[in-house]
Amino acid sequence: MLVFDVETLPKYHAYAIMACAATSNAWYSWISPWLLEETEDPNQLIPLGDATIPRVVVGHNVSYDRARILEEYNVAGTATRFLDTMALHVAVTGISSHQRSEWIKYRKSKESQLEQQEEAIEVIQSLIHQAQEWENEEGNLSKRGELKRVREELSQGMTGLCVSNNTLIEEDTEVAQEKRWEELTSANSLRDVAKLHCGVELDKEIRSDFMISTPQEIRDNIHDYLDYCCSDVNITHRVYAVTLPAFLQACPHPVSFAGVLEMGSSFLTVNQEWERYLERAEGTYRQMEEGVKKKLKEIAEGTRCLVDAPETWKEDPWLNQLDWTPKAVGKSRGIVPQVGRLVCFSESSKDWLSIETGIGTSFR
Repeated sequence: MLVFDVETLPKYHAYAIMACAATSNAWYSWISPWLLEETEDPNQLIPLGDATIPRVVVGHNVSYDRARILEEYNVAGTATRFLDTMALHVAVTGISSHQRSEWIKYRKSKESQLEQQEEAIEVIQSLIHQAQEWENEEGNLSKRGELKRVREELSQGMTGLCVSNNTLIEEDTEVAQEKRWEELTSANSLRDVAKLHCGVELDKEIRSDFMISTPQEIRDNIHDYLDYCCSDVNITHRVYAVTLPAFLQACPHPVSFAGVLEMGSSFLTVNQEWERYLERAEGTYRQMEEGVKKKLKEIAEGTRCLVDAPETWKEDPWLNQLDWTPKAVGKSRGIVPQVGRLVCFSESSKDWLSIETGIGTSFR
């Protein structure tokens, strides 16, 4: 059994440039011959070894890593099975697509509050240090008592902020024990999952290097990037140690666990017709999508005709839930009625007249 992670250079190709793995007794690393300039061919796959030896490979979104393993392209299959910590997380504390926007909004608000508290703590610490310096100065003997009082009040305020910042107070009430749903779930990235299940803050800043760096820059700092890859392996194992027991508790039947292993080990054989298949599938999808849109438009138009027949839609259990209030036509933006004056001579009154004109006015 091993925990596994790979890194790529998407700017150049989709193949792995390095990989790290850990077992119960050793750490392993692999570096692409392309990155080491031993070959110009970037199509390098990671060898795990004899395909007939049973293995369990743990990874976060492990299907991404699996696509870069050499033995997984064996038509006869392998004895390797894959466990995805992301799938385990989704099964026990996953987030739905409808919840995602609210969760992101809550997380940003909470991060903003924590930043403000940390800034306040830094300011108070600076003031305490300054007050202590003034208190120790010989010229401030008369104000020493007052400075001491100010310093103590600042210390108490900072203690309160620190307690709030670290959420150290837990009152023994049902309200305090209930957590918001945003605290019980997270998005699926390793960073979010590690924070939820292990309380670990991951620094993913170095990850951006793989998006913009050249192979030479990666080689020059190869040890730092291997350390980064190893740290992801370590965090993945910690997440696995939490999510697997939670999954087995939520889904105790052996068939559920067997299903996870089988679903992570499937493969699809293809030939030269694959690209044509994708084109046909995409064409069929677009055709069906247009058909659905056309049908919905017809239904909407048919429903709109019932606006003058309330006795029909009021009896319908679905249509009566719609808002049938007619929408008033508003003024067009950007169009200002043109108003002017026309001066003309009246034959009847034998005098000049001034007439206000507007859009659509016609004269003879």
